[in-house]
Amino acid sequence: ARDVLMASPTVPTFEKATMQPQLQRHHPSPSMRKLPARKRSEIRSICVQQRETSPDALNKALAAAEERYLQMICERPTQALRKSQSMPQAPHHGNAHFSSSETPERLTTREDAIAILSQVRWFHTLPEKALNALCDRARWVCVQRYTTVFREGTVGRRFYVVLRGKLHMTSLLNQIDTNLGPGSSFGEAALVLPSDSRQAVVTALEPCELLAFSLEDVKTAGVHLEELNAHIIKELLSNHPFFCSFAQADLEQLGWLMQLQVFRPKEVLFEEGDAGDRFYIVMKGCVQMLQRRAGGSGDLLLATYSARDRVQQAACPWFGEMAMHCKQSRNATALCIEPTKLLIVLESALASFMKLVPRFEEMLETKLQAVASLNEIAQSASASARESFFTLSIRSRGEKDFRHVRTT
Repeated sequence: ARDVLMASPTVPTFEKATMQPQLQRHHPSPSMRKLPARKRSEIRSICVQQRETSPDALNKALAAAEERYLQMICERPTQALRKSQSMPQAPHHGNAHFSSSETPERLTTREDAIAILSQVRWFHTLPEKALNALCDRARWVCVQRYTTVFREGTVGRRFYVVLRGKLHMTSLLNQIDTNLGPGSSFGEAALVLPSDSRQAVVTALEPCELLAFSLEDVKTAGVHLEELNAHIIKELLSNHPFFCSFAQADLEQLGWLMQLQVFRPKEVLFEEGDAGDRFYIVMKGCVQMLQRRAGGSGDLLLATYSARDRVQQAACPWFGEMAMHCKQSRNATALCIEPTKLLIVLESALASFMKLVPRFEEMLETKLQAVASLNEIAQSASASARESFFTLSIRSRGEKDFRHVRTT
């Protein structure tokens, strides 16, 4: 029972297949033979999208999925690994190909695969020799109908190119709903941010052939990722409350100016007293600004920047720009309290950023004026406190004697 729970009660995705333990053959109980309710709902929704709403078509799809699920929990993974070793793979990769217990026949030739790779946006400038090397390093993935390639929220490690078949990509949270056919690619964020989570779920609508690439595969083939990085940043900005109204040309230029980085929980962006040479925009997660209290009695929470606060993101999405503009050290410590995705603008790109985002300079001037006003109030209050006197009234010999004591 422990091994079955470790193997996951749902149909495994290809990105999790190689992480499953080596199970011995067992005989599941009747309750375990039933397909999970979540998977049945997914198959029903796909059938509706394909206009296959007849009871026969739905029952046939459910029966096929249930048969694959039963075979998955009964068969030993070593059998699937032995089958995958018969598929072509790069000689310097020890990992087996991702494959299900019933792998569809590979129909795409090597020449057709190279022709499709040459049309992919990130590979079209590569010479023929580099395309051949890229095809050699690729993992050939064959999936059956209704198979999930990866789920939303899982860590992405591979980039996929569709050679044959049709897939469906969807996400309610990120408002994604599109179909992918031959020549399409998906999962490219894994090449820029290997530790980032997937933003959608991808399911095969029919038997498909895919090529899967890791970051090492792409770098070895000589692919330059700067254009891909700029494209991903542009897509992120187009869904941001502040930048969504910008022209596409401006978003493309902003994509080349910024850096994209993922931080773990409790990771520090900068310490109080560090030099301010960049500012940040929160795309995902949450960052807290903390200041040390006098006497070492803990930290004072100054501000919180969260991607879930749409009002704050639409009004002023960045932080850390004051220290960079004023050439001052940081007056607080920035701490990530959950997995956080940030866009970073360096000081060298500030002038170009201000040209593309005119409101940035206006908002910066407003902040500077507000800070100056607060400093004046604080200085006047401090001066009044220093010049104040505390009067003690002492009655002596029936007369009033006033003694003035200066307070600090």
